[in-house]
Amino acid sequence: IDSRSLVNNYLDMLAESLHIHIAGKSLPREYLLIVQMGSVLAEHFRLPVNYSALSDDGKRVHKDLILILRECLAAVSLATPVDPKRIVKRLKILYSVLAKLRDVIDKNVHDSVFNLSSRRPITNATRTLLRSCKSKSKRQRSFVKQSRDSVVPDPHNYTSSIASS
Repeated sequence: IDSRSLVNNYLDMLAESLHIHIAGKSLPREYLLIVQMGSVLAEHFRLPVNYSALSDDGKRVHKDLILILRECLAAVSLATPVDPKRIVKRLKILYSVLAKLRDVIDKNVHDSVFNLSSRRPITNATRTLLRSCKSKSKRQRSFVKQSRDSVVPDPHNYTSSIASS
């Protein structure tokens, strides 16, 4: 299972449950259910292959994730009722920790893709394209205007100039 996808899906579910709480329609058992879903994420990173894919920052954020998941689970599974505001506060902290984990995973993937692409030799065509795009904004790079020299001539003009020669 892709770690990024799993984290993103859980973030979506968590955001939806927080949105439902704001609307005033959530029940305590729904909090318990959403926190229990977080344990799936914790189990995912207990696998050595998934945990080893995390960077040092990712491992630090993972520890924070486990800690806040335990706090959330304790808050929602107490026999005595807990103020829903306290539960929501913990869920918001859980959301921010998950967002950090997602960002760290995205950064790791981006860096690994960048490292793989930087190992390929740069061809002259790529070098020329990089030089021509260097000073232009991102939007301009995506819609690069062609110079007059690179415009494909109209075939009608070309055939008429051959006929007149």
